[in-house]
Amino acid sequence: RRMGIGSALVDQVLKRHVATKQRGRDVYALTLGSTISWYETQFGFAKEDQVPNAMAVELNVGKAITNIMGEELVCIRTTI
Repeated sequence: RRMGIGSALVDQVLKRHVATKQRGRDVYALTLGSTISWYETQFGFAKEDQVPNAMAVELNVGKAITNIMGEELVCIRTTI
């Protein structure tokens, strides 16, 4: 923790998204509810209540696992 590895990984994913020049500027991710503030502060993500259809199955399976762990899995979104 606190070595910048996570920031570097997310930054690289966002840069790749821009480089692909695909339609859409929204980037979605799944994360633990306890980490939302880090994504908000570092990259401008916010909790997203409307999960894209392509992520719905992954979110539901992940929620089952994280609930066992006592955590909450959430969808987050940023626009770049």
